[in-house]
Amino acid sequence: KDYDFALNQISITPAREQAVTFSDPYYEAANAILVLKDSEFADAATLAEFQDAKIGVQLGTTAQTQVESQIAPTQEIAVFDDTTASTQALKNGQIDAIVTDLPTTLYLAAVEVDGTVVGQMPQDAAADTWGLVLEKDNALVSCVNQAIGALTESGELLAIENKWMTEYTDAPLLS
Repeated sequence: KDYDFALNQISITPAREQAVTFSDPYYEAANAILVLKDSEFADAATLAEFQDAKIGVQLGTTAQTQVESQIAPTQEIAVFDDTTASTQALKNGQIDAIVTDLPTTLYLAAVEVDGTVVGQMPQDAAADTWGLVLEKDNALVSCVNQAIGALTESGELLAIENKWMTEYTDAPLLS
């Protein structure tokens, strides 16, 4: 590879840790549900209300696991190669909702779709905890972790989160 690490909203999961080395976490995001504004699900207040919905997720994300465990939909979950494809399926009426991490969901509702962020899912083992990705057993991880630790200790990481993320991650918590 022509890079030392990847930094791009990559969730730390046990399955992925078998193939790559992750840094210490730098951010945690809940998954959230996006529907079209005129959807029958736009006023939903609980996860149970989505059991009969056709829900779309991106392949390889934590969203599918969380939808399965917290919603247990009666319809098969639609899995898409990327968020662009799931967003288009929502626009086309092929699915009723998409589940992505909350920052992405808010962006999609504001820019890509005439949609409503119904709410965020309760965080559990399937929530997105993001880390930098390095090749398996890469010795640079200790340096990366030192940098994350220094940013955390100095308060800079929290300042960045407060400046760029906090006001954009407000959505009701679904139960």
